[in-house]
Amino acid sequence: RHDLRQHMRILNTLVDEENIIGLKEYFEAYNATVSFDAPLTYCQNYAIDAILQYYNELCKQNHIEYTVSFLFPTKSPIPDTDFCIILGNLIENALEACERQTSSPPFINLSSEIKGNSLLICIKNSFDGLLLKHENRFISSKRNELGIGTYSATSLVERYGGMISFEAENNVFCVSIILFLS
Repeated sequence: RHDLRQHMRILNTLVDEENIIGLKEYFEAYNATVSFDAPLTYCQNYAIDAILQYYNELCKQNHIEYTVSFLFPTKSPIPDTDFCIILGNLIENALEACERQTSSPPFINLSSEIKGNSLLICIKNSFDGLLLKHENRFISSKRNELGIGTYSATSLVERYGGMISFEAENNVFCVSIILFLS
């Protein structure tokens, strides 16, 4: 917002001078430096927003469609550090699954909403359709041993009395989480 005021001053001066060529050049230079693909913020929580922005950049670099519609309560019984571990592990897994996928355009779709006293989170991503499990735990595609990310996320969700489920159908992997806010 602070920078926007500076840009508006420059644009106002160019308009006052009726400098159409200067306006055009300024807009072209500005558009070359600003990404309009991502919103300024995904949510009002700084730590969570930083995680969402970080994965937005990684998805851009890897040509993965990344859509986020994320609501987060102003007060949460889960510390930001733990919530970021949950979210970071799950998005990282989704990103890695998309990187391995070759059959269709890769995507990650993350959404959350607050319903009553619950925070509902859904993370969907494309994947190659191959899932390995051992006794209700996923086998990591990277190390061919029990995965740590989904286990860590599950442990934290359950520690705070929430529920988490994993489903896969038609090369789409879905993680659903319910967290109770009080």
